[in-house]
Amino acid sequence: MSMAIILITCQPDKEKEVIETIKKIDVIESVQMVYGQYDCIAKTKNDLTEKEISNLVTENIRKLDGVRATATLNVVSVN
Repeated sequence: MSMAIILITCQPDKEKEVIETIKKIDVIESVQMVYGQYDCIAKTKNDLTEKEISNLVTENIRKLDGVRATATLNVVSVN
């Protein structure tokens, strides 16, 4: 089982809308707005398979209105 950190770039003025929608996804543990190269960071629960993470990103998050791009970091160690 794995967890992932998903870095999300949004269209201007869509960050809050994207965050509120991502918060409603049951496998998301947390999501925050950040400044810099990415606009928000989402963290999944730590009991997902890699296939579930892939489906989450490609079928849910990337298809949201206001999402420009994503980068997914698969966590290899959880303390």
